[in-house]
Order: sequence, then structure tokens, then C-alpha cells
Amino acid sequence: MRLVRSQSWCHLPRIRQPVSRRGGYTKKATENGDPFASAADCIAYNAANPGKLVSCTRVGTSGDDSLANAAAGEVVCGFGGADSMGRIQNASGGGVYDGGGADSVNVVGSGGTFNGGDGDDSVFLLDSGGTFNGGDGNDRVTDVRGTFNGGNGDDLANDIVSAVGVLATYDGGPDTDTLCNSGGGTSVVNVEVFACT
Repeated sequence: MRLVRSQSWCHLPRIRQPVSRRGGYTKKATENGDPFASAADCIAYNAANPGKLVSCTRVGTSGDDSLANAAAGEVVCGFGGADSMGRIQNASGGGVYDGGGADSVNVVGSGGTFNGGDGDDSVFLLDSGGTFNGGDGNDRVTDVRGTFNGGNGDDLANDIVSAVGVLATYDGGPDTDTLCNSGGGTSVVNVEVFACT
């Protein structure tokens, strides 16, 4: 059987290298950051979800990882566990896909994206132009200046403030979501509680 080009993205190259340095499905993830168990799973996902296959430039493990900062344009896949990272650098095209687990990033810089996946994920500073897609779980941001999409779960934003010329947004999604303080000039939707105790 001859593979079409889109399927070949999921196969391991025939080079003798450690698994962590190979390509193929070991460096691919779903749009939520979940790894694949086999090339066949990767191919099936890619066929059912065109354009949603994530190509990782760096991968973690299924355990708890303390990941180095994500550089400009780098795509980091944590692959489960309670992963942590200091900063997603200010640059377009970079992102972190952490899969399941309670994951945390200290700072999501402008142009950076943090996809938390399942679990109670958190960000301390979501800078102007940065994006945090919480996914399932009770996600939290201390200081929202970018875009926070909470997803399923009881999400919380402590403070939301827009920078000059950049609108800060918070979409809590379904369930009971909370916003403690708003600096005005922001976009807040699907949030039910507007005070913190």
C-alpha cells in the first residue's frame, strides 16, 4: 500500500536514532496536545480532523515535566502529567500543547499560545497578544491582558485589563466561571460570577 503524503507525516523515518529524536507520530499531537499510541492512530486522527494535527518541535513525557521556556516559533508538546514552564516567548507561531494534567505557565507572551488540554491549568500573566485555551478543567489566570478561553469547567480570571490598542478577552465557556476584577475596556462573555470571596 502506498501512503499519501498526509499519512506519511505520522510514520517514523527509517533512521537509527533515539525515539525522542525521531519524527513520525512520536512528535505529533492532537489539537488538545494528546499523543498518539501508534502511526495508525495518528493517520486516523489526521484523516478525521484535517488541519488539526500538531507537529511538535520538542516533546515532554507522560509524567510531570519542568519544561524549558518555549522559544520564538517553537511548538512544545508536554504529553500529559503536571507540566510547568516559565515563559512562552513573544513570537508569532509558538505554542505549548500540554495534554492531560494540571499544567502551568508563568508568562504567555505576545503571539504565544498555551493549550492546556484536560486538567486544572493555570497562567500567572497572560500578556497582550497572548492566548490561553484552557480546555476541560477548572482553569485559572491571575492577570489577563490577552485572550483567555476557559473551555469546560469552573474557570477563574483574577484581573482583566486591556492594554492601549489591544482588547483583553475572557470567554469562560460552559459551567460557572468567575471574574474577580475588571479594568474596563475588555470583552467578557459566558462569565456568571463577578466577585471573589
